Amino acid sequence: MYKNQSEKIDVYSMGNVFYALLTELWPFDELKDKDAQTRIINGERPFIPESISESNDPNQIALLKAMKMCWSQNPSDRATARDVLKYVTKQLSKNARKTIS
Repeated sequence: MYKNQSEKIDVYSMGNVFYALLTELWPFDELKDKDAQTRIINGERPFIPESISESNDPNQIALLKAMKMCWSQNPSDRATARDVLKYVTKQLSKNARKTIS
């Protein structure tokens, strides 16, 4: 199960951190590790409350998209940490400028 791992596993974990920031929950925290791993391998992702998935808050939208960039099922399709950093930095800076204006 752990062969051929790359930094993409860390990027996936970064998506878990974004999920925790958005929901104040840890993904699949109610499951045993093996059950959570099986769900993830099968392409399942934790439930995202509608208040977040349908949010109009630009910062929540940015973190939600960043989380999804990290959670691509195929590691070769998953964003790099640098790509996520660039995206989040750009979006949050843009959102901050809108707030100041």
